[in-house]
Amino acid sequence: MKSIVPALCLVALAATTTGCPSNEELDQSVSMKLDASLRKKEKNLVRQDVHTLAGLKLSGDASRWYPAIFGGSSAADALKYLDTRVNYLLSRRVRLESRIALVPSTGKKPAEAAGDDRDQVVTMALNVGTGVYYAAAIDQAEHNLAKPRLAFKVGGATVPILGTRIGVVQLGEGYNASDFSALNRIGTLIHEARHSDCKREPNVLELALFATGQDVPSVHQCGNTHVTCPAGHPY
Repeated sequence: MKSIVPALCLVALAATTTGCPSNEELDQSVSMKLDASLRKKEKNLVRQDVHTLAGLKLSGDASRWYPAIFGGSSAADALKYLDTRVNYLLSRRVRLESRIALVPSTGKKPAEAAGDDRDQVVTMALNVGTGVYYAAAIDQAEHNLAKPRLAFKVGGATVPILGTRIGVVQLGEGYNASDFSALNRIGTLIHEARHSDCKREPNVLELALFATGQDVPSVHQCGNTHVTCPAGHPY
C-alpha cells in the first residue's frame, strides 16, 4: 500500500473523467458489479463462486468468531457480509491510475515487504479500494479540503471515495488457476472483503506520516492493512 498511495495521488491530478463501459450485474441476489475489463471466464467463475457460497450448508457448531464477524451462523450471512464490502470486481489488467478522476470539491476545513520466495507468490485478489481510499484521504488532507476531490471510475459511473467501503477488488492471475477450488476463491473474496472495514479513520497527522512512508500502527485499523512479514517468513 505504501507504494501505491503516493503514485495514485500524483497521477490523479492529471486524470480525466472519460467514460467506461457499463458494469454488469453479477446476480440478482447480490449488488456486486462486474467490470467490463473482466473476461468471460473470470465472470463465470465469480458467479459460480457466489452461487456456491449461497448454497453452502454449514454443519457442526460454529465458533464464536463466525457470528461475531458475519452477524449470523449461516453461509447466507457470509454472503451478505461479502456483498456489503465488495462492490466492484476488476481485472488485474486494469491500470488503477486510469480509473482515478478529479471531481469538484468546495470549501476548506477549519483551522508489503517481499521475501526471497517472491517468485512463488501468486496473487488471488487484491482489495484495491483500500489503497484508493488512502489516496483520496491523503490528497484531501494535503489540500485541506472539506471532502475528497478524487473519485473512482468504474463502468459509466464516477464513484465518490468516501471510505474503504468503496469495495473495489481486483482479481489476480491465481483466481482462475486450475488448482484452486471454489472454496479457496470464496475464502479469498471474504478475506478481501475484510479489508473494506475501517475501525477508525486516520487523522490528518497520521495520514501525513503515512504518506511519507512511515509505519503508523493506527493506520492499520482502517482497511485492516497487512504488515511487514516477520523475519524468515516465506512471503
